Amino acid sequence: MIDELADTLIPLMEEVLENITGRSADPSPDRINTRRLAALAVMAGDGDTLEIGSYFGASAIITALAKQQAGVKGTVCCLDPLDGREQMPNNGGQTTGNCYDVFSNAYWTAETFKANCKQNGVDVILVQKPSLPFPDEYDWFTFTLSYIDGD
Repeated sequence: MIDELADTLIPLMEEVLENITGRSADPSPDRINTRRLAALAVMAGDGDTLEIGSYFGASAIITALAKQQAGVKGTVCCLDPLDGREQMPNNGGQTTGNCYDVFSNAYWTAETFKANCKQNGVDVILVQKPSLPFPDEYDWFTFTLSYIDGD
């Protein structure tokens, strides 16, 4: 059932990827992991979704749009310091300690993240902090799905 729903999200995913600065960090074939995440958020029903580790925001945007499309209520929230710390080991030329992605020739910053959300017409809440200790800003949310894609 999840893959059937995920397959319906292919056009949505392709549209988002065409409308962001940067790229998706999902290396899976046809970005099935991103589509499954969005499908799971829809299947979880009304409630908030938390993504730890956000990069350029592609998966959060796709999740928010999938929830909207399905009429599922709830906010997509992201937690990522976006500070360029050593969370991206040398990988095909990517250097640690900065926010520059050599594969997309773009900087993964809060400004880029927010611009990508705006470009795709979604409101995603971003808190620029590490996940531990868990930030007070999210104390009042009711998360029906949490996705850890960061440190």
